[in-house]
Amino acid sequence: MNGFERRTLAKKEQVLDAAFDLMNADSDNGAETLSIADAAARSHVSRATIFNYFGSKQGLISAVFDRFLARIAEGAERIVTQDLPFAQMMMTLTRYELDCLSRVSEQFYRDLMRWYAEDSGPGMQDLRVRYTERSFGILLSLFAKGRQEGSVDPKYSDEFLLLYLRMMTQGALDPGIRDAIVPYSEQFVEMLIKGIAPSTSR
Repeated sequence: MNGFERRTLAKKEQVLDAAFDLMNADSDNGAETLSIADAAARSHVSRATIFNYFGSKQGLISAVFDRFLARIAEGAERIVTQDLPFAQMMMTLTRYELDCLSRVSEQFYRDLMRWYAEDSGPGMQDLRVRYTERSFGILLSLFAKGRQEGSVDPKYSDEFLLLYLRMMTQGALDPGIRDAIVPYSEQFVEMLIKGIAPSTSR
């Protein structure tokens, strides 16, 4: 990467940091009222440069959410590479993801879920596929580890386990449910671990 590319990347990160802070402010507005002018003022990057980098306000918002999810996935992948027993790894992942979500406002979370579920802008389908495949890759690695150490009953296929987890996490798309389950997150994970364990382990 040459000097120009490094400077460009640094400016993009400045803009994304500024936009994230504005969207994550403690208010009911969030992404809806984000303005390129405010992002430019906060990041000390011109509006013309921001449009050049991201194309539009929607492009900037998408880039903020994309980076947020990518960073969560990167952290999860690092956890999965650790030498931890299956149950401990599941707990560690759950705590990590809840910690990540606790750092954003309720409005940011609502905007993120709406964007992920409804946005049909350019590249959104590719982004969803990429993030879903990455998330599933992490989970499949976990299930393989669990089967290897005898913590996951082999009768439960990867397809079934992924469908089961998708069904469980669908409820978390509702911010009201997300906030309600936080105090019980470890109990939910314990139920999952016990539920998929071989019958002799229950």
